[in-house]
Parts: sequence; structure tokens; C-alpha cells
Amino acid sequence: MSTDLQSINDVQRQAGTHKDGPLVVFAGAGSGKTRAILELLHAIACKFPGVRILIVRKTLKSLTTSAVVTYREKVLGEGEFGRTVEWFGGSAAEPAAFRYKNGSRIILGGMDNTEKVLSTEYDLAYVNECTELTEKQ
Repeated sequence: MSTDLQSINDVQRQAGTHKDGPLVVFAGAGSGKTRAILELLHAIACKFPGVRILIVRKTLKSLTTSAVVTYREKVLGEGEFGRTVEWFGGSAAEPAAFRYKNGSRIILGGMDNTEKVLSTEYDLAYVNECTELTEKQ
């Protein structure tokens, strides 16, 4: 399903109630799509202990220089980062992730290194800038 949304509230309302297959959100640059979705994912991670959420983009580098910056600076801010959420930079056995004190994880991945994120169970997945990807990725 695709939907053209006009505001952060529209994004959160649509994503929060959508239950049938993938949801593709599109709107103009700077409209707040990414932030609204990240706010929703953070709320889910806080509310549901142990939830595993995957955020991917074409490359991990592009994800960490865009959506992750928004997540750390705008969604978490100084108050929660380090107190309720900690950063784990990844290892050979486990991908980079935001680790919540309640056991939830927001795991980060790039489709340029799929072995880190595939064959793993997630409760929810968000593809940031899905228009960058092809079916082969």
C-alpha cells in the first residue's frame, strides 16, 4: 500500500494503524517522514519489552549518516540516550543496534552487507529510503 502523507501526524496515524502488508510512505523532502517513523519505532521499543526492530537502507554508511543522526539527535536527544537506550557498535556476531534497558533492540543494517541482517527474526522492519533499493537487494 502506498499513501501520500502531508504531515508527521499523518505518518504516525497511518503507520500506527496499518496492518495489511508493507506500507510505503511518500511525501516531499523535509516533510518529516523519517522522524515520524523513528518516533513511532522508539515508542514501540519502549512499550514492548524485547521487541526486535530492523532499520535498513541501501548501505549502512548512508543509514548512519542520515536516519541514525535524526534518531540520536531528534528522537532520543540528551535525556534518553545513555539512560534508557545505549549504542552498541556491532561485532562479528551481532550487528550494530540501539539497546534498550527493557531488552528491546533497534538493529541497523545496510543491504550492502546482508549477512548481518538476514536469517534473523524481527518483529518489525523499516526500510529507510526504500526507493534506493531494487528487488535484487
